[in-house]
Amino acid sequence: MSSVTQTDEALVSTGPDMQEDWTYKAEMPMLPEKYQNGFWSPVIAKHRKEYAKTMIPMLGLVIVVMWLILPTYWGSFGEATEYIPNLKGYLVNRDGDGALGQTMIQSLMNNTAGLGVAPHAHLTWIVVDGSTLTDEQVIRQVLDEKVWTAVVVSTGATQTLINARDIGDATYNASLAITHWYNQARNDNVANAYIVPYTAALLERTLTTFNAQAYIGLRIIAPLIIYIPVSFNYAMISLPFHVTFGANYAGGFFIFWLFVYMCMAALGLSIEAMITILTPRYAPLFLVFLIVYNVSTSTLPIILQPRFYRFGYGFPIYNLTTATRTIIFNTHSHLGKNAGIILAWAALSCITIPLFTWWTRRAEVGAHERQAEVPAKMA
Repeated sequence: MSSVTQTDEALVSTGPDMQEDWTYKAEMPMLPEKYQNGFWSPVIAKHRKEYAKTMIPMLGLVIVVMWLILPTYWGSFGEATEYIPNLKGYLVNRDGDGALGQTMIQSLMNNTAGLGVAPHAHLTWIVVDGSTLTDEQVIRQVLDEKVWTAVVVSTGATQTLINARDIGDATYNASLAITHWYNQARNDNVANAYIVPYTAALLERTLTTFNAQAYIGLRIIAPLIIYIPVSFNYAMISLPFHVTFGANYAGGFFIFWLFVYMCMAALGLSIEAMITILTPRYAPLFLVFLIVYNVSTSTLPIILQPRFYRFGYGFPIYNLTTATRTIIFNTHSHLGKNAGIILAWAALSCITIPLFTWWTRRAEVGAHERQAEVPAKMA
């Protein structure tokens, strides 16, 4: 006995005398003719050739244009270091014939001539009589882009130092002897890569020779003072765009400004410290590390990143970003921890700057003494 079962999709027959079952399935409907051929079908061979004739020359053209145009962009960076002497700065000497003022003049003129530095690794300094420009006029010269930077030796700086030494004045502030002005907004790349490190290194060598204590005060105190107006103006830029700082904190704007200032101090002083031992030639390598490692953990939550990136919890930019979100969006507050980590960076730099200065000075003095011993032995 046999049975036959039929459905909409198949017809199946079975029986005791049959050695196997078979099934007939309904055929799928045919596609329109224009959809029946794949990319490699012989039917569309002509179209493939036309496509190739269009795309291959275009690809070649793109490559040629890349080689013709992109070198113009990269070439704009290629020889920038050759033209660093085109950056001019003022040395305003208000110390007259004082030892500090004259030492500064001699040192900066030697630097302009390229003495003691790598080729082209220096600015061009112009000595200006201190009686011809007031402090306001010096600042205006920098802001009006007459020069890129200005170093001012204060009035009576040498005599003030001598008096402090004679009477043992513990309140003497060496950082007031010299002021360094520069306009970072004119071009932050030039300021960070050339103006600040080159000038800082030059002042380091000069002031270390004259007085190590004055130099250390300048390296720490002067940037901290400069960061006050810079950080305030950085914070102010957000106001015209109606950023709300009062989500849950009275005076939220000033809290934000304080965190920006602390972060500038943490990052800026760390660069100042590393310039001392790396010199301006290699300090940009540390700057790359500092930027990349800070921004790598400031966008996504660290828990969404590999465990390696947990170092970000202890870096300034991550803590500034977290604090900013709390101030603006009223997220869960970690402001105390954020401030503590940022201040720890600044405090560490305040320790490493004099430590590295002492180490560098010791190495320089040792090298000078060894050079002095060679002629003596030959004699």
